[in-house]
Amino acid sequence: MKRTLIFMCGVLSAVFCLLFCMNAQFSDNIALEHLGKVDSYIALSLPGMDSQRAISEFEKLSNQYKAVFIREDIKEEENRQVTYRTIVAPDGYWKSANYPLSSGRLPQSDQEFLATWQTGDQNQTGLTRDLFDDSPAIFQSLKGNPDLVLSQGTYILCSAYDQRDQILSELANDLELSKDEILETGFAKNYSPGPTKIVLAGAGILLLLYMMICLFYPFSKAKEISILRLEGWSLTEIWKKLMGEILLVAFFEGILATIVPFGLFRNLDLQFGLQLGAMELGVWLLCLVLTSISLLVIRNFTIGSMLKNQVRGQLPYTIYYQFFDESSRHTGSCLCNTCIGDTHSNCVLAYSSHSCL
Repeated sequence: MKRTLIFMCGVLSAVFCLLFCMNAQFSDNIALEHLGKVDSYIALSLPGMDSQRAISEFEKLSNQYKAVFIREDIKEEENRQVTYRTIVAPDGYWKSANYPLSSGRLPQSDQEFLATWQTGDQNQTGLTRDLFDDSPAIFQSLKGNPDLVLSQGTYILCSAYDQRDQILSELANDLELSKDEILETGFAKNYSPGPTKIVLAGAGILLLLYMMICLFYPFSKAKEISILRLEGWSLTEIWKKLMGEILLVAFFEGILATIVPFGLFRNLDLQFGLQLGAMELGVWLLCLVLTSISLLVIRNFTIGSMLKNQVRGQLPYTIYYQFFDESSRHTGSCLCNTCIGDTHSNCVLAYSSHSCL
């Protein structure tokens, strides 16, 4: 049973690590989706336009209302979808948008850009956060990439809510379209945290099984516990002897579960490691608490109670010896293999040598 408990501690560490990573990935995708978008925002669908005219119109509205226009394009590159966010914004935008830089600096010219991975382009000035490297994105200036506006595309208007109608009205008039025609209706993106509920339910079942095994484990060590009680060991000392190795190995399993994700995902940072480590420590403390339930069983193991058969009537004891311990089934209700039936005569005779314990 010791190996079973050690194995279950390892599985619990792995399951909670998986649960934490799934939640962190979901949060990271949501944060990346909102990255660069300031104030409240709304999606627009604009037709292809002359680049000079379009950029001039965007800059006029941007400076007048302190608004931000972001064109969003998704391109297939090297077997993955890369999101391009091309921006027209007032002065000071890059600092106010709070881009979380992993390295480098913010762009200072129209040709410079940020990305979530190292592109190798000399115009890339910084690397922004994408923990799991699963949402590649580039953030650049529209003035440095004017050809993008030649085709129809989706734009994000970021502005104060009370100025939105004015901006839309002016933009629609300049494009000779109605406001309803330029509003994008199906742009919302949905992100799912994955089967977290299923994983969480599985973790709950594992914790319940772990608690049950902790309850039955002392019965497999009944003879050893009785001898230790006879020698004067305290309950805590016996518990440490039985569970100490299990908890020690479980602690190192938690450390391993904290390290493994860093070998799988290169962009993970110190904050992620500290949070995951704190959660794994919590899992270990939970195992410690559940393991201490065995104290409730250990306290009942004394020489007197074993000889008088007072422990036998307890439900966990009965279940254990009926279904898990083959060696004691033929001895009736007594723990000792030397007893004959229920008379305990041989047991009492063997007491001095402890052969029956």
